[in-house]
Amino acid sequence: MQSRYNPALMAPMVSAPALFLLAEKDEVTPVKHGLALASRWGGIVKTVLLPGIGHRGLEDHAEFWNSIGEYLITLDQGPLSSAAGSAALESSRGKSSVR
Repeated sequence: MQSRYNPALMAPMVSAPALFLLAEKDEVTPVKHGLALASRWGGIVKTVLLPGIGHRGLEDHAEFWNSIGEYLITLDQGPLSSAAGSAALESSRGKSSVR
């Protein structure tokens, strides 16, 4: 099935922060595709590799929810308001950091 749009072409225009949760054993959306999209993203990017997990059932794993919670806390703290946040912005803009 062909998509009506190409997310990789649109990604550089998006300035919103993004969390990419990448399932290590995902055969539907391989990790390399998630990393490629994250590398083109126009906003702050955080990527998390979920080891041993496939495409289905992500929500059944604590690491999935913990990663989302941790990410939301960092957004709530306003990363641009601190020196540490500014450093994180510089190190993550246009790059992905798999944890």
